[in-house]
Amino acid sequence: MNKNKDFEYYRLRADPLFAPANLSRTLIHYSRAAKTRPKALFIYKNWAKALGKLHKYKEAEAKYRKLCAETPCLAANYNSWGLLLDDQGKYAEAEEKYMQALKINPVYFDAFVNLAIVLSLQRKFDEAINTYKRTLELTSRDSVVYNNLGSLYLRMGKLEQAIEKYKEAIELTEDYYLPYLNSSVAYFSLGREVEGNRAYEMGIRLLDDLPSRREWMMKEYKIFIDQIKEELDECEELEGLDRDMKGEDVNDENVEDDVKRRLLEALKMVVERLKNLKLNEENSNRL
Repeated sequence: MNKNKDFEYYRLRADPLFAPANLSRTLIHYSRAAKTRPKALFIYKNWAKALGKLHKYKEAEAKYRKLCAETPCLAANYNSWGLLLDDQGKYAEAEEKYMQALKINPVYFDAFVNLAIVLSLQRKFDEAINTYKRTLELTSRDSVVYNNLGSLYLRMGKLEQAIEKYKEAIELTEDYYLPYLNSSVAYFSLGREVEGNRAYEMGIRLLDDLPSRREWMMKEYKIFIDQIKEELDECEELEGLDRDMKGEDVNDENVEDDVKRRLLEALKMVVERLKNLKLNEENSNRL
């Protein structure tokens, strides 16, 4: 190794290499940069992000731990640490980091949104709604917040309220694909096929140039499907216990469960459509 190569040489080669194929090289450059200037903490954030992208979570957390210990007043570092924990499914720990970020900066928009998401993933629905409402106090014209709030209502089975929030998101940003696709799920769950198909087609049209986002959508919907399945299984177990204890017939098809089942079928249908789009693209590319 050329001993004349300094900190800036390695840092400037590490930062642009965040594409997945180059992440291993990125780590090498950050490591060498840190050796040449150990107290240059500002590189640790991107270093941790690169480690996270390679699923080297323990090493990434060690970097955030050092970064936050040395610079405890930077809210953005706690927010990024929260995202790393969120990616691992450590929602309670992520919640703690987002709260720390907001303690430092009470008007930190990104931390509010991220906090609301992990609260909803932990089924803390009322807290999540209140967090989104506080976020809207910071900016009442953010389509992402309205879309996320719609998805929270969708998650709760409040389909009409979900649709209203998706409409508000679309009014603010007409070319935002997410509220179209998400509202299609709500429409299909309500049996409103025409509106569901219209929303789905519009969402796909806007999503056409973003195939990687399609993969992400499928992944997110599959997580949603697993959560609903888990809730329905829990309901069935509780109903079985109720029958055993009371010796009475319990209505398996109560209203809440019925909404969840219809929502489950709608999600499966949209995922299948997205999957077919991917298959059709792959087949076209082979021709």
